[in-house]
Amino acid sequence: MGKFTKKFFTVIAILFTVGIILVIIGFLFGAKSNIFFKEGQIMIGDNNNTIYNKEMNLTSFNDISLDVKNANVYIINSDSFGIEYSYTNSHSEPNYFIEDNKLTFKEETHFFISLLNFNFKENFVKIYIPKDSNFNNVTIENKNGKIEIANMNAKDIFVDSFNGGITMNNLTTETNRVSSKNGAITLRNIHANKIQMVSSNGKIECDTLTTDYLKADSSNGAILLSTITSNGSDISSSNGRIELSGTFKNITNLKSSNGKIHVKNSIGLEHGYDIKSSNGSIYISGEKYKDTYVSNTQRSNQFKITSRNGSVTIDSIQ
Repeated sequence: MGKFTKKFFTVIAILFTVGIILVIIGFLFGAKSNIFFKEGQIMIGDNNNTIYNKEMNLTSFNDISLDVKNANVYIINSDSFGIEYSYTNSHSEPNYFIEDNKLTFKEETHFFISLLNFNFKENFVKIYIPKDSNFNNVTIENKNGKIEIANMNAKDIFVDSFNGGITMNNLTTETNRVSSKNGAITLRNIHANKIQMVSSNGKIECDTLTTDYLKADSSNGAILLSTITSNGSDISSSNGRIELSGTFKNITNLKSSNGKIHVKNSIGLEHGYDIKSSNGSIYISGEKYKDTYVSNTQRSNQFKITSRNGSVTIDSIQ
């Protein structure tokens, strides 16, 4: 073993020992303190600086732009337009303003490295809107925090989350675009001309969607869609099952690289089928087929399904 290698492992051992000591010190402080690096020094203490603000009489706005880090985001119904936020032990300084009928919220980030954080308080940003408000464009981007939106009407909604789930309930939009990395996507009671959902590491789960076009793409998680009414759909999963139920018109494209596909289609529509399964059986209304099933491809309503590693099942429901 060379001198450089010995020095390297010695440094690693020292850093590991220091880390253990800091953990012990943190618990000796009652697990209420933080151990952090600030302005070139390792500091131990409460560092319990809370930034809090609530204003419930904001000027009305019809556009929203939120750029949030390390906090949960909520859109909540109220009797007036308002904002409330709380940041504890944060390295961010929130800032918001209303200009040209647009609410903008963003953060000024300062240099701060937290080695250990024993604070369990929730950082949050809450936007209050009157129930019957109509919005044009709503954009929410969040890193390390969940997003929850309920009871909203908007022309275009774009929501992007990194390390946090997204939940949307009772929305009416023209375009609803949702993207999540390392977090589930959950939609319920959504009416939109176009719905697009993309998830990198998390399932997509929806109930009661009505749309002219539905797109759902998951790279590592199941896609579970129930009570869907769609005039065209593109749904794909690279590593997770696909389960659909509802009324599907025109062309419905389903692709799965590693997971079964199960469709429960409403009775009353005649469909054509073009189904291929590389490694799994095909079941149509209880009848079993091998790797290919093609029928009535001249019909306007069609299921085009490809499965590389999983079965395909088509059932009818009332």
